[in-house]
Amino acid sequence: MPQIRAVVVNHSQYNLKNIAEILLWHKSISLVGWVMLRLRGKDCSTWLQRQLTQDVRELPPTGRSVARLDRAGHISFYGVLLPAEDNGFDLILPEELLETFKSDLEKFVIMEEVFLDEKIQRDIVFFGDHQKGQSIDFFGQLGSISVDSAHKIDLELYELFCASCGIPRLGVDFNATALVNETRLNELAVNYNKGCFLGQETAAKIQSRRGANNYPVLLSGTTQCPSLGELKLGDEKVGQITSILEKTPSRWIANAILKRQWRVLGAKHDFGTIEKFPYYDFSTNSRKAQFLYLEGVKDFEQSNEELALKKLTRATYFDTNFADAYEAIGVIHSRRGEHAKTIEWMDELLKVNPQSVMAHTNKSLAYMNLGEIEKAEEEKSQATFKSFAVFGNEAKQKKEQQAAKEQELSELTRREEMFNQVLAIDENDLIALFGLGDIAFKKEEYQRSLEYVLKARASHPKHSQSILLHGKCLEKLGKSNEAREVYREGIKTASAQGELMPANEMQARLNSL
Repeated sequence: MPQIRAVVVNHSQYNLKNIAEILLWHKSISLVGWVMLRLRGKDCSTWLQRQLTQDVRELPPTGRSVARLDRAGHISFYGVLLPAEDNGFDLILPEELLETFKSDLEKFVIMEEVFLDEKIQRDIVFFGDHQKGQSIDFFGQLGSISVDSAHKIDLELYELFCASCGIPRLGVDFNATALVNETRLNELAVNYNKGCFLGQETAAKIQSRRGANNYPVLLSGTTQCPSLGELKLGDEKVGQITSILEKTPSRWIANAILKRQWRVLGAKHDFGTIEKFPYYDFSTNSRKAQFLYLEGVKDFEQSNEELALKKLTRATYFDTNFADAYEAIGVIHSRRGEHAKTIEWMDELLKVNPQSVMAHTNKSLAYMNLGEIEKAEEEKSQATFKSFAVFGNEAKQKKEQQAAKEQELSELTRREEMFNQVLAIDENDLIALFGLGDIAFKKEEYQRSLEYVLKARASHPKHSQSILLHGKCLEKLGKSNEAREVYREGIKTASAQGELMPANEMQARLNSL
């Protein structure tokens, strides 16, 4: 387990709610200890393409997180690369890695025309009013964010921000000898389909087998918060706690590095529950809008109408087509007797959803309360007319769904015939047995599906997808207790083999049971 320093947040001063406020409102943060470099020259793109782990030729305007590895797959430097004017690039990276980058530039630029602008920009802002400045995708976590003037924050809130968003920090989440596969840069900054890059052979070999043995996760719990440092389950070392993000009498959140078999998403261990990074997933504006909408509805249920209106209005700022938010705002204004405002918001709703029956219904009630009976009747007739149109669309959709189902059934029958031909040659063929079990499951023939799956598991007991399908069949057959045991066994088997996708799904199904 890599030895790295730990970070403890002063919980009396900040909590994770502060992070949500930063991400959702007009506050902004400066990147503490990061710098922006200007890379220019006609060969800049081709040189960076050879050096970095991302496909530089396909960078979006918002940029992407990148890394450079050494030949053994260790991280030399990392940051965020953005396309700039004149076929150049801007690179944002931790200032402590600046000399490493300059050294690489001097060492590996031989005959290409690539140069570093002498101007180095500090106090990089990575969150603010998204309507201003240049947009940056900072490690795939924050969606559209901005380079704009901003106040600085103290180091403690910055550390909490990075830890909760899963933004990798050198010396905290990993050290200088870490393999890229052991860090979140592996999922954020590496494109294994781009072609060759330095260190690819080692990184791809680990990736294609069982993945890294040690990897960062987010942990939560309701019992006593574990201490920083080594994490044990009995006498077994399972990992280490690297940061404690929040600690209250009823709940704690922490960053940890865990061994492979312990980090299945959603798994509940004695030392905590495995959560998904980031703590607040605001990687897109629509997710920000959804979070604000749900928070606004909660506030409305608690009779805090002013705060509810503020959050719901902010939701429409991030997602201008969020019909439910428009409707909720109109309903709140109606409850407050602000009927003119209800009509205004229902008109906004009709712009994003012209077929909305509720928009006309709410407008009709508003006009009725304002004493404008003729307009109320007109809106009522519009609501009736559009309700018939909705029923017509639903009938059309059902017909299309039926046609798609018939086409899928035809394709399943074709595949079933093919797999049966394979079994006639080899009755223990895993692909054929699993394939027939999967087809029977999709046809809702759960007992027949179970028979194929049991045959597949008898000859290939460690096949994770067969174990998953086994549990799903038992669920459908009403055998929940047996399904739980199958999932528990399958999670251990799949995670030990580094097959985290089926392990995560089995854990999710186990949790739902």
